Formats: sequence, structure tokens, C-alpha cells
Amino acid sequence: MISLFLFRELVYKHFSAHYSINDYASMLHISPNYLNRCVQNIWNKSAKQFTQEFIIIQSQKLLQDFSGSVSDIAYQLNFSDPSYFSRLFKKTIGISPQEYRSNLMHDMS
Repeated sequence: MISLFLFRELVYKHFSAHYSINDYASMLHISPNYLNRCVQNIWNKSAKQFTQEFIIIQSQKLLQDFSGSVSDIAYQLNFSDPSYFSRLFKKTIGISPQEYRSNLMHDMS
């Protein structure tokens, strides 16, 4: 089995480049199917889900800084479409980035 630590490190290093699973597999000199099987066996999710969840975790950190808009954060994370970023965030977290930020502001008051 490949070292999933290497895959994780690549994701941590390149998450904002939005590399495809094919790109990561190529960097690891394995097939995309093999990468997906390994990730599924260890983390019980697809490699794509793993990368998307990591991007959303990073966005949660950025949303704690209230100086930029949600669109600014989407662009900072190299999303070409802020609405796609918002949909992915909501799919992953269960609430929109705006709601997430509102909850943070409410918790701080």
C-alpha cells in the first residue's frame, strides 16, 4: 500500500492548486484507482472527498478573519466560482459560509 502520509502531505502542500486525483496519483507514481482504494480503506472516503474536506477546513480558518468577503476567500483558495465554493462548503459542513461566519460572530458576542 502506498504511503498515505505522502498523499496527505501532497494535499497539505498543494490544496489551493486544486490538483485532480489524477495529478496526485501521478506524483505518487500510482494509478488513480489504486489511490482511491487506499484512501477508502484507511479513511473511509474517496481521495476527492479527502482533498475537498481539507480545502473546507482551510476555508473555516480563513472565515474566522472577518475582514474579507466569502468571495475573497473563495478566490484566495483558487476557486474560480465563489458560488461553487459556497455549495461545496454547505455540502461538507451543512451550512453556508455566511451562516458559518454568522455563527462565529454570535459565539464571540
